[in-house]
Amino acid sequence: MKFQVSREYFFLILYLLPVFIVNVDFGPSGEIFLKGQFLLYPLLIIFFYFRGGDSNILKLFLMLELLFLPYGIGYSFWGEQEYILDSFIGAQILLMYFLASYVIFRSVEAPTVIITIDKVVLIMVAIVFVSFVIWKLTGVYILADDGYGYFRPHAFMSEPSALTPFLAYGLSAFLLKADYVKALVVLVAILMVGSIIAVFVSALVMALAYIYHVNIFKKVALIIVTVFALIFSYEYVIEFYPSGGTVFDSQLARLRLALLSFESLGESGYNPRVATTLDVIRYSAEQPLGFWFGFGPLSDKFLPFSPIAHSAPSLPLFIFFNFGFVAMAVFVIWVFYNLITRDVKNKINLLFVCLAVSSLVNSAQGLLIYQLVFLLGFLHKENKNEVSSS
Repeated sequence: MKFQVSREYFFLILYLLPVFIVNVDFGPSGEIFLKGQFLLYPLLIIFFYFRGGDSNILKLFLMLELLFLPYGIGYSFWGEQEYILDSFIGAQILLMYFLASYVIFRSVEAPTVIITIDKVVLIMVAIVFVSFVIWKLTGVYILADDGYGYFRPHAFMSEPSALTPFLAYGLSAFLLKADYVKALVVLVAILMVGSIIAVFVSALVMALAYIYHVNIFKKVALIIVTVFALIFSYEYVIEFYPSGGTVFDSQLARLRLALLSFESLGESGYNPRVATTLDVIRYSAEQPLGFWFGFGPLSDKFLPFSPIAHSAPSLPLFIFFNFGFVAMAVFVIWVFYNLITRDVKNKINLLFVCLAVSSLVNSAQGLLIYQLVFLLGFLHKENKNEVSSS
């Protein structure tokens, strides 16, 4: 039993280290990006296979190789032979992430995942506070971003947006547990990070927690109220003009430009994610086969679809560009079905919702976050680890 427990945590540490230790950021002085997954994930897969974990992992590997192979071959028929090697490498990288997540799914219990991530979230909140205090006392950036001219701590994550879903999870979990002191601490960390998305995701989670336990009439009433609240928020943001000085002014100003860009299809306003979204759609629309079935694993990393980005700006668009409209439609339906049917008092569901909603509009940390969405999506059925109200 001791060996099994230690192996479970060993596998989980190998899996989560590259997720939570990604970037050592010194703001204006520069940053160091770590790529630990390219060492730790192959080790995880090899340990699992040779310690008798599950021989099906080899069959899964071969099946996915065969599934991805036609994409690489297809480039030769399209007269774009220079991308064949890129397609093959992309397939191996995506396979690495997929198999690493499969190892965790098969060998680690859901409560173990949640207990570990709960501890990591608290550590990240502490790091945010320490970074902020150091900056206030010395002006030195430690594990913080200086983008848009503001100090934004993000622990060892790649950027503040990557920390957002985990802070939203921490805030929501403490609110559901009625632990308001810890919820306040996390909320202060969110304000330090300057994340509007974290506040939005937390509000959505609390609404879902209420909707799940009420009758159909109250659900309809809450949905109507939510629609009006969104309309009001939209009008407020569109009419917003920053007074200067705070990071939230900067975030609202960026959101305003994004909304203007989205509603005008890039004619006014500006946001790199909106601009990249439009580039993805235009590029795919010009090639019907790619539109419906995608351009292959990690093709958004090597195909020149946009002059401003080298990756899709969100998880749905990542699926769309790589595997086509049909795959994206199935994914979006799956996510929204789970959003309205899962009880977020179950912590696996809670974390899933926070990560899935953030990934619908955000690409921070890419596959390292995307893999968690799918892992949690399939782990939830066996999990009984609910947020205690006591």
